[in-house]
Amino acid sequence: GDALFSMRACLSWREAGRREVEDAIARLWGGANHSIPVLSVRSGLHLLCQTLSLPRGSEVLISALNIPDIPAILEFHGLVCIPIDLNINTLHVDMQLLKSAVTKRTRMIFIAHVYGARNDMTEIVEFARLHDLFVVEDCAEALDSSQYQGHPQVHATLFSFGPIKYATAFQ
Repeated sequence: GDALFSMRACLSWREAGRREVEDAIARLWGGANHSIPVLSVRSGLHLLCQTLSLPRGSEVLISALNIPDIPAILEFHGLVCIPIDLNINTLHVDMQLLKSAVTKRTRMIFIAHVYGARNDMTEIVEFARLHDLFVVEDCAEALDSSQYQGHPQVHATLFSFGPIKYATAFQ
């Protein structure tokens, strides 16, 4: 009895305030339906891939400038990454290249905003709707990028508060 109580007391910090943080993050994203804290963007992407259950061989158009872990995770889940180059002046995904890369196997667009340079998500989302594509963005370097008129535009947003990010959790 006492040992179990002590163990629960030691682990209770993991739950203290968790719901409040989840709700605050959902509000930050203009009333997103859900906020699920995970260890990292990588963990979030694994969870997302498991949830989506896209067919093996499905293509994901990804920002060419990305951390190596992102394509590795997508490929782990049987997805095929198609890197899309960036415009060197804006650091945004080149929309002409993105549009020309879509095939009948394309199922998702994964956009990573880099160095605070926010891609035009309105244009990307409108294009994705025409092709029934799932849109995910990595906002670790541009936290409010998916907002449009105060509401989220994409299907899923991933971000982290790691020690090298613009906003940190002081890990």
